[in-house]
Amino acid sequence: MKKLHFIIKHYLAIVFGALLLLIYLNWLAANGAALALGIVAIVLSAYYLVTGILGVVLGDKLPAKAKKILNLLAIDLFPAFMFTYFLLRVINTNQQMGPTAWTISILSMVGSIALVVVFSINAFTDNKLLARLTYLFGLIFVLVLLLEILFDANGNPVVLGNISVAYLILFVFYCSLLSSSFAKDEEAVEETPIEEPKSLEEEPKEE
Repeated sequence: MKKLHFIIKHYLAIVFGALLLLIYLNWLAANGAALALGIVAIVLSAYYLVTGILGVVLGDKLPAKAKKILNLLAIDLFPAFMFTYFLLRVINTNQQMGPTAWTISILSMVGSIALVVVFSINAFTDNKLLARLTYLFGLIFVLVLLLEILFDANGNPVVLGNISVAYLILFVFYCSLLSSSFAKDEEAVEETPIEEPKSLEEEPKEE
């Protein structure tokens, strides 16, 4: 099961990277902040594509530390990118934003950067409380992506016909990557050997 999660995760990374590339490729024709975000998105897409291909080709030959670092970056880079996106959008459209837009924007920025920080710390510790917080902020970020689909920059609900299917599929693939990472952590906990207490019969008898 663990090997299956490993294989699926890298195929998800390849598809996610390809979608990210196609969605933001046209942003290279823009100016200012949009151009900068487009360049960053292209770099990120290249990372996901290369990481996914390496994982599929090399498989179990990758060192354990390399797998851990690649998984950490695969989960952290996209929320960090989205945090930058939300921040620049607030800077550029703050005068048109209503109360709903401000609420969603603040939640989006906090949720994005919190997932990056907590997931990074949790990757190098075995604290159960921190692991639960990681799951919590992961769910919050999933909510952030859902709100990004359902509401526009001004805080108005998006009509069904105006929902971007490409962004929806992109977010679904990232959520699958995130879920796969959490499933791997749960399997590691379940596979941890538990020492059974010695029975009284095994104790040395006094002479």
